[in-house]
Amino acid sequence: MIGYFAQQYFSAEIVWLVVGIIDAFFGFKCGLYIRNIFKDELTGLYNRSFFGLFLKKVLLDVRSKKISVSLLMVDIDDFKQVNDTYGHLVGDIVLKQIGVILQKSIRRTDCVVRWGGEEFAVILPDTEREGATRLAERLRQSVAGFDFNSSPAILKLTVSIGAVSLCDSVEQDDLIRQADKALYQAKQTKNTVVFV
Repeated sequence: MIGYFAQQYFSAEIVWLVVGIIDAFFGFKCGLYIRNIFKDELTGLYNRSFFGLFLKKVLLDVRSKKISVSLLMVDIDDFKQVNDTYGHLVGDIVLKQIGVILQKSIRRTDCVVRWGGEEFAVILPDTEREGATRLAERLRQSVAGFDFNSSPAILKLTVSIGAVSLCDSVEQDDLIRQADKALYQAKQTKNTVVFV
């Protein structure tokens, strides 16, 4: 009789072990799936969907903790010429390399996303205008000084950056609109940083 109960107990433990393994497997797969939803396939950076979620959280912190937030909109100057002259595969390599430059230049608390096409956005929580200005200028110089090794040529490129810093409660769309306005002004001269 004891052997029978031991056998039943052992069988139940195996069943629960198998259930646990299956549960862990599906949890892992689900986590990968969710993570991939928020990643840009080409650059590996976060995408616009993640941008919205991240910025919403940061703006809540701006309201509750009274901290600043800065937003940089980064656009590759004359990117269409790269695609037209060297092809879209070279353009893709350039986008990946720009993504790496941006990602390596930020803090762990910041967020870089591929906004779309040749545009990127950088959210800088708890960052005032002075710090955002230094970072934006460093990004601009890093790109301008980088040799984009894109066979068949080594390319020199520049970026225009529009930026805004706020420490007041603001709506997400207003912040984006202001950064876009600054980017538009920067694109008029190119290879520059404009703050509004």
